[in-house]
Amino acid sequence: MKSQKLFRNLIAIAFYLLILTWIVFLCLLVFAIFFDSTIIVDYFNGTESISVNSKSALITILIYLLISGSFWIYILNLFKNLMDNLIFNPLFDRFQSASFKLIGQLTIGLTIIDSIALFLFKFIFVNRLVIEFQIFDFWLNIAIGLFLIFLSKVFDQARTYREENQLTI
Repeated sequence: MKSQKLFRNLIAIAFYLLILTWIVFLCLLVFAIFFDSTIIVDYFNGTESISVNSKSALITILIYLLISGSFWIYILNLFKNLMDNLIFNPLFDRFQSASFKLIGQLTIGLTIIDSIALFLFKFIFVNRLVIEFQIFDFWLNIAIGLFLIFLSKVFDQARTYREENQLTI
């Protein structure tokens, strides 16, 4: 029980840190739109992943980061709610199975979309075609998503067995 609560607390910390990061990106976007964006453009030019050369590129990337971050926040919120349900409610109900499946599908979809967006941003804003294989990050997220979908099927089957067992008694 202690490890479950520790894991739930770690998910909650990640959730709140992601919200804080999202708020920072929102503030950067507002600052870039209404004030001087050259400071932010200069900062992003120092990063390795994407070189930002103009205000429109900066705004496009920040808007994408906000949208993508919103979905990751939603996934962590679903995961946090799932952990609460697993800790405080009986196991193998429909909510748990559906949550595992939805989290897995969203994780896979968002990982693929983020990889495509990074490729397109590098192609459009850096004006070069770069194909990078970040095998660990991409395939780990895909594997986690597939595992969660598999886990949803296990929970669904266990729920069916539990319901059949309760009917035979």
